Amino acid sequence: FLFVGPSGVGKTTVARILRRKLGCGDMDIFEINAAESRGIDTIREVENDVRMFPIFGKSRVWIFDEVHKLTSEAQSAFLKVLEDSPSYCYFILCTTDSSKLILTIKTRCLLLQFFPLKFEDLKSLLLDVLEKERRSLEEDVIDKICEISGGSARKALMLLQSVISLEGGEEEKLKILSKEEEGEEAIEIARILLKKGTWKDLCYIVNKLKLNDEQVEGVRRLILSYMAKVALGGNPERACKIIDCFCRNFYDSGLAGFILACYECLYLID
Repeated sequence: FLFVGPSGVGKTTVARILRRKLGCGDMDIFEINAAESRGIDTIREVENDVRMFPIFGKSRVWIFDEVHKLTSEAQSAFLKVLEDSPSYCYFILCTTDSSKLILTIKTRCLLLQFFPLKFEDLKSLLLDVLEKERRSLEEDVIDKICEISGGSARKALMLLQSVISLEGGEEEKLKILSKEEEGEEAIEIARILLKKGTWKDLCYIVNKLKLNDEQVEGVRRLILSYMAKVALGGNPERACKIIDCFCRNFYDSGLAGFILACYECLYLID
């Protein structure tokens, strides 16, 4: 099975439910984070394990999170495992970017596409959790959580946990959530600049944030921090050029200076 969709929409959760439907016992389930165990040695271990019969139940199941992060060598070896594994072995591959998987793996899988949750579904989820926890929260705060979660149930639940125990009132909770939203959108702007996205996408996020002259300075620092991590991670050329565009502060130029820096990154640097 190949589960494809954005983060936090339930791919791994559904995988765990599916393994029970496949008759897999607790001793026969293996979860592998391919972002951490991405080399061929991981696949060799799986290749050895598939030869063993189920200890309890009818099947053995492997769940791969972020499977697209397996190295090309590991993916090639994994293809052989998929082709030669016994009938009692199942593989559930979860990914946010299936384009990085080799085609021969994708053609051997049953594809299930996951989508972000709708606003109404997220709100229903949060209300259900609050009811079961016997807690309450202002409706405006719940709506704000749903709004900035981007369809991610995981993010919505994390935000709910972060504000539910705050002693402040509705205004204080909304203020904290607004800062969270600003940080997330700043990272999205940074990604657009790094990958040379479209001006339309950039404008959508900036307009969504409703930035004023004072807020852009905070966003600038978040972008600089993100680019520094990218540069230190081994991809310095474009990241450092973007850092150069955002090194000057926007205390005087405000939003206009920020827009100019974004324009320079998208159109004036390679």
